[in-house]
Amino acid sequence: MTFDVIVIGAGLMGLSSAYQAAKKGKKMLLLEQFSLFHNNGSSHGASRIVRLCQADETYLHMAKRSFELWDEMMEDDGHREELYTSSGFLWLGDKNGTKEKVKLLEKINAEYEIMEGKEINERYPHLNYNEGGWYGVLDKKGGVIYADKCLKAFERLIRKFNGEIRDNAKVVEIIPGNIIKVKIENGEIYESKSIIITVGAWLNKLLPEIQVKSSPLLVSLNFWKVKKEYENNFEVYFSPKNKSPTLIVTKGNDELFMIPGVDIKNTIKIGIHGGEVFDIDLPREERKIPSWMAEKASEHIAKHIPFIEHDIPEDIISCVYQITKDDNFILDKHPNYSNIVIGSGFCGSGFKFGSVVGEILNQLIDGEEIKCCNMKKFSATRTI
Repeated sequence: MTFDVIVIGAGLMGLSSAYQAAKKGKKMLLLEQFSLFHNNGSSHGASRIVRLCQADETYLHMAKRSFELWDEMMEDDGHREELYTSSGFLWLGDKNGTKEKVKLLEKINAEYEIMEGKEINERYPHLNYNEGGWYGVLDKKGGVIYADKCLKAFERLIRKFNGEIRDNAKVVEIIPGNIIKVKIENGEIYESKSIIITVGAWLNKLLPEIQVKSSPLLVSLNFWKVKKEYENNFEVYFSPKNKSPTLIVTKGNDELFMIPGVDIKNTIKIGIHGGEVFDIDLPREERKIPSWMAEKASEHIAKHIPFIEHDIPEDIISCVYQITKDDNFILDKHPNYSNIVIGSGFCGSGFKFGSVVGEILNQLIDGEEIKCCNMKKFSATRTI
């Protein structure tokens, strides 16, 4: 049997790509080396930040298209469940950064508010950025996207559109040609007219010839308990349904993020954007989560988020970023084979773009015009 397209890797980007291919009526197979919805990579967990607010116009237009496609996906799924909540996304930093964000948001007529110091605290009593010259932009379309619900919705839709999924099927060899052969660990071989590769931090191992290299980072996701005196008001201050915003705070080269209570009861996800390079093939139980990430977050919480216990996280789990040197994605055809397409290097900020990445990778395979954004910075052969 020859497939129209095989998608390798069933994290978010692979599921999205498989959904788009199956929806087009293609004979599609999705292969995953682990069990479906595993926690070894970058796609697991209950929540991520979703936002229009970006630092770059290319990503701005991608974010806009992503929201349209998340809505389209919910419609395809019969509005079975809400995939995101526009509780607001609040970016905090300096005055110049605020101006840059606003300038971009205005290009797409996005709804926003500018806040300064005490205004932030008046709107959100659980946040204290009264001193230090803080400015903020509230992106009203932004908020929380429910990661695990998105993955399961993609799976449902792939099956609805007659796509095939096979997990515990590690790809060990790709043999290019007009008809590509894909060999998995047990020796079975599948054939396809084209393939989409979305293997996350395993890209360098599967395709070592790709010029733009990426590094896997082990990241600490920290869940902090709300102080006892605020537990009864948890929903008031920390629920997306009550317009509690997601947050990114930028100071110098440091970036901290906060997601209101979604993952674990009476806890808030607060962490540092970054991590430490590690061997992606290490078993999960042998991965040593960087302790400095929780320590740095603790310092910030103590100073700026007074409703949260800052001493020790209630829980810590690991996640994986896949970083390129220029912090841009890889979305391109293989330099030597036009029927092989790669989606990779999402640098810890890919989830919000998941819906549009699947569309783009299918457009690349089909030779269609990509209208949502300029693709130049995503080249697999760019010089960094």
